[in-house]
Amino acid sequence: MSEAQIGFIQLIDRKSKQVIAQREGSNNEASFKYLKTNVWNMSKDVAMQFVMQTDHVHPNKFFSAVLKHSLVKVYHNQLTNNEPVGVNPFWEGTADSVDENETIINSEQWDAFDSDGHWIGTSEF
Repeated sequence: MSEAQIGFIQLIDRKSKQVIAQREGSNNEASFKYLKTNVWNMSKDVAMQFVMQTDHVHPNKFFSAVLKHSLVKVYHNQLTNNEPVGVNPFWEGTADSVDENETIINSEQWDAFDSDGHWIGTSEF
């Protein structure tokens, strides 16, 4: 019996193949079953796949997976799902550095937006 491989389990849209969600995990039945039963809302429109490497990250409190090098802007205490106008972001950087930034993680309230102004995450999620 071979050891389980460690990589990423992704939830993908069957039609577009877009990565909807992603978690680190093992390529074994127990990992897939746990995510299917306890974490993700499964339907006929989505599928799960295992990959060893990925171009995506799924930061804590983000609504879905995003490309690692996509721009993220984080605003504090704005309480909005629309990107604030005339307010500088508290933090701006790439999606793959969000979870490494303790200032964001430990903030009481924040909202994150992508470069197109789409609301992609919140401390309240």
